[in-house]
Amino acid sequence: GALLKLIRWPNLMIIAATMALIRYMLIAPMLAVNEIELQQGTLSFWLLVASTLFIAAAGNMINDYFDRDADAVNKPEKVVVGKRISEGAVMNIYLAFNVAGLLLAVYPALELDMLNLILVQLVVCGLLWFYSSTFKGTAIVGNLIVATLSGLIPLLAGMYEWMYEAKKLELYWFNFDFIWGYALFAFLLTWVREIVKDMEDYQGDLSAGLSTLPLIAGKGVARGMALILTIVIIICAGVVMKEQYRAADNTSFYYFLFLIQLPLTALFIMITRAKEQREYHRASSWSKWIMVLGLLYTIVIWYSLQ
Repeated sequence: GALLKLIRWPNLMIIAATMALIRYMLIAPMLAVNEIELQQGTLSFWLLVASTLFIAAAGNMINDYFDRDADAVNKPEKVVVGKRISEGAVMNIYLAFNVAGLLLAVYPALELDMLNLILVQLVVCGLLWFYSSTFKGTAIVGNLIVATLSGLIPLLAGMYEWMYEAKKLELYWFNFDFIWGYALFAFLLTWVREIVKDMEDYQGDLSAGLSTLPLIAGKGVARGMALILTIVIIICAGVVMKEQYRAADNTSFYYFLFLIQLPLTALFIMITRAKEQREYHRASSWSKWIMVLGLLYTIVIWYSLQ
């Protein structure tokens, strides 16, 4: 139980779901239109997913490891490191998970004759370590690292399939724009969520001596930044809706209107009004649900390509 809490299993489920939905609901039907099968084998794909999950789990663990002082103030009832699992044990599991994550990534890399591909996983392991040890408490860099890694997840699912196609068919047969769209959506929304979480954790971060955006620039600036980014997402979604409208794709249009734009507008209002810790927490949870709704849109794409 304690270990599951430490690796944040619901977040890991979202990562696995993201990669699977991109593969089976987005890429596969696009290929099927051209009468082509998925070129990355099932085994290779799930090893890549497992690799990603181990590395993400290790990242969550090391984050809590370095965060134990701030967490003792922000959420004392939730602290696992040093209380339910010893610090030494956490470090050992952390190392084991990273090694597992790297080893699992070797198979798809070798199958592509590109062993240097595991540099991707290596860099991610390094970024997660430096994020937790050094950048977490810094105003912009910390949030940007998390947002970038979040955007990398849909890209990973697309990138490997794309490389398998380039290798086996000497051509690629699906439109990468959708995947870039997902990456941008994940990047921007995660960035908003990270700023909101920094506002939520203000007291503990203050006592732990961190220098997050709300602490160095004030809550007003942090709020303004989160609101501007939310508007950018709303505008991007609006651009997509314009295309859906032009293509007379009503299902997609209404999905975006009611399940993306309305929740984003609600998020905007929540961030505008939030004062208490629990209100920031609600906004942060809400933004996670918007991500899930964005992901479920892949099912609409799959359906429309049948």
